[in-house]
Amino acid sequence: LLPTILDELLHLKKIQKSVFQTDIEIPSLKLLNEINAKKLESIFINTSVALRIFCILIISVSEAERVFSKLGSQLKIWERASTGQERLYFLEILSIENQFASKINFD
Repeated sequence: LLPTILDELLHLKKIQKSVFQTDIEIPSLKLLNEINAKKLESIFINTSVALRIFCILIISVSEAERVFSKLGSQLKIWERASTGQERLYFLEILSIENQFASKINFD
């Protein structure tokens, strides 16, 4: 019979103090490293797979947030620069139109 992840987690909780010398909660990455270091991945197959997935997901989400944050700031900078150029263009057109309008004789 293959153990379920629930069985593995209950077993891991029971042997935590003797194997990992602590009663307190262990962070997921540290727990995964400890399981691998003590060669327990064959006993806790499902748990080690779940921990690997969990650790990768956290990194993926933070990477995406960082990329989108950087992209957002770059878009703001580009928007400011392009808005400035657009305003200068329209001011130039207004100036030229003003010069033409001042030369027109309405008499």
